[in-house]
Amino acid sequence: MDRRTSSRSGPDLLKFDTGWVTDDNLSPRPGYGEAMSSGRAHGVVAATVLAVAVSTSVMPAYARPAKPHVTGLSHHFEPTWGGDWIKVTGSGFHRTGSHAVAHVWFGSHKASHFYVVNDHTLQAQDPEVDGPRKTVHVVVTLRNGAHSPATKRNRFTFTVPTKHTPIHNGWSTVQSRKIGKKVIRRVSHTKAPPLAPRSGRWTPAMGQSAVDRAKRWLGMPYTWGGGNGHGPTYGSPYGNGLLGRFNATYRGFDCSGLMLYAWSPYKSLPHYSAAQRSTGRFNPTLDELQPGDLLFFSGGGPRIDHVVMYVGHGRIIQAPWSGHPVATSTLTHTRVHEPRYFGATRPTSTGRQGAAPTITGLSMTTSGPKGGGQLTIQGTNLSTASRIRFGATATYAFTVVSATEVRVRIPAHKRGGVHIRLGNAWGVSATTAANRFTYS
Repeated sequence: MDRRTSSRSGPDLLKFDTGWVTDDNLSPRPGYGEAMSSGRAHGVVAATVLAVAVSTSVMPAYARPAKPHVTGLSHHFEPTWGGDWIKVTGSGFHRTGSHAVAHVWFGSHKASHFYVVNDHTLQAQDPEVDGPRKTVHVVVTLRNGAHSPATKRNRFTFTVPTKHTPIHNGWSTVQSRKIGKKVIRRVSHTKAPPLAPRSGRWTPAMGQSAVDRAKRWLGMPYTWGGGNGHGPTYGSPYGNGLLGRFNATYRGFDCSGLMLYAWSPYKSLPHYSAAQRSTGRFNPTLDELQPGDLLFFSGGGPRIDHVVMYVGHGRIIQAPWSGHPVATSTLTHTRVHEPRYFGATRPTSTGRQGAAPTITGLSMTTSGPKGGGQLTIQGTNLSTASRIRFGATATYAFTVVSATEVRVRIPAHKRGGVHIRLGNAWGVSATTAANRFTYS
């Protein structure tokens, strides 16, 4: 299983800590007036107390902590069933001590989970609120009792869904049901992609086969708890809040269900995104990704709640969230919507299983910042190249000539020296003098 609601959360999120608030034993430092309250109104002591009283207008911030203020809320999907991660901006959002954020309230309902990013930003998971449509204020409270005032900028609206309500600006339950039936009919009349030979450990062919199986279901609706080794299934009515009543009415995949199905001929994956993280013994970097690798994210929380599959050339396939279909997108686009990245794994891998490429020479070592020329790279283990990086710029537009030679069109880059690094399924070439390149 994945997100608790089909918007941005899951069973993973049920175990979140309630914010990054620590140092429970800290207490507010006393202000000067408090420290001197035992003074008597005579002699030097009285004068001291008077001086302190006059100076209260310039007391340090810790003596009189300012109230938190909420100045804005990120766009959130309407209607909401709870579980969306809402970005709250403002001031006074501290992590530690007595001034730390204690709770985030949506009206009279406490946020399911929250964490403080910095003094001006926090992420809060809106609670599930059943009942008639209502507009509330998002209020941040501190441990010392201070709380943000209610203003027009922190108003938040809850609505109750029906089967005809668009889910997260996408399909309604009725539409998902109809579209799912059409996709199933389409798939049933097409030939299944051939399976790669099974092996006791990962092979590139097995990874590509998993990608082909996932792509077969492009357009299939998302439903929480949906999917098994045979294909899409009805979603689960449990553990998905108000949306649970709709999940069991149509077939589809959730994010980990799609991965489970894609890899089922080679390995039995758990139906739980965080647990799929340990299904391989090699965790490739972004430069080492191969088709079929699984990448793990969260929409804002501190633990995994989403998984996608790498398909090659910087693209992924995923079952995103309710109201939307199985689809491909760029890895860059995915990281915009799933900002916290937890790494990748290669299912069935037993380790690196092979050698990383090495670069021993370049046909030229300089270029103008616009690039455009053709560069020949010499080295070893180049036949399995998957990505070439010029400094921070990655490119997939290259030709493998042999195991010792690759030709690539030089991409544009800002002026300066960079290293050219080439990645394959098992690693990335080292940084040496042989792969130094200059944009001048």
